[in-house]
Amino acid sequence: MSAFVLALKHSGSFLTTNGIGSLINILGKLTISVGNSVIGYILIVSLEETKDSVQEPLAPTVVIFVMSYLMASIFMGVYSITSLTIL
Repeated sequence: MSAFVLALKHSGSFLTTNGIGSLINILGKLTISVGNSVIGYILIVSLEETKDSVQEPLAPTVVIFVMSYLMASIFMGVYSITSLTIL
């Protein structure tokens, strides 16, 4: 019962912290994914080995984005759990 009363007393701070944490979580996933995709696209287009063999660099870039997003989700999941623990 005391934990419930504590949560009601500080519901504003819980809501603010959870909202900011969710925003940072989404922005972190997108930043990591887009950054890796841009770097991958630049490498595909500029390297001599891949420039001749890859005709359309969009498909490998999409694969890089999906893989980066999945890895970023795992990494940011650790961040999310940590922020909830600190709260």
